[in-house]
Amino acid sequence: HFTVNVHSLVLNQDDPKLPHGCEELVLVWNRGAKIAQTRAAQVQDGTVRWNEKLVLMCTMYRQESNKKQGATGWLEKKAKFVLRGGAEEGSRMPGPVIASAKVDLGWYASANESSKEVTLPLTTKSHTVGQLRVTISARWLKDAKETGCEPLSSLSQSIISDAISLDPDPSDHRAAAAAAAAAAAAA
Repeated sequence: HFTVNVHSLVLNQDDPKLPHGCEELVLVWNRGAKIAQTRAAQVQDGTVRWNEKLVLMCTMYRQESNKKQGATGWLEKKAKFVLRGGAEEGSRMPGPVIASAKVDLGWYASANESSKEVTLPLTTKSHTVGQLRVTISARWLKDAKETGCEPLSSLSQSIISDAISLDPDPSDHRAAAAAAAAAAAAA
């Protein structure tokens, strides 16, 4: 179980190449078909502040001791953060892709609850758009069992996460959906 607290993005002041009309930005976190995204947030003075929590469940596997692979103790599990323009009026889909950053969740996994604040460069093929500040937390679900037919197996293969605001609006249906997904995972 991974949680990412998305704090902020500081855009590169030397060359802030954002597509025309992208006054709002969305951060999408994906791992395969699993997707979680923030709400659209305004760019103010070269900074975007989200203060939102994104949640994904990922099956992690321990690696055998291998000095060449590093000392993570977990096999590589790639995930990506994608910066996108905000959705057009009336659309739920985020706008154009602006930049991205890849992470290996194996470096953040732990048998004990762990949390690490990191700054990731969001880049295109040719330049860095800005620095993304997030806290990546991992929590091992000790009692989770994965077999061919149990609900966790099908749940872990579907999209089970959504953006949860750290200061949720009670009328926001996304927070309710995410809470329902978390309750289903705990069941």
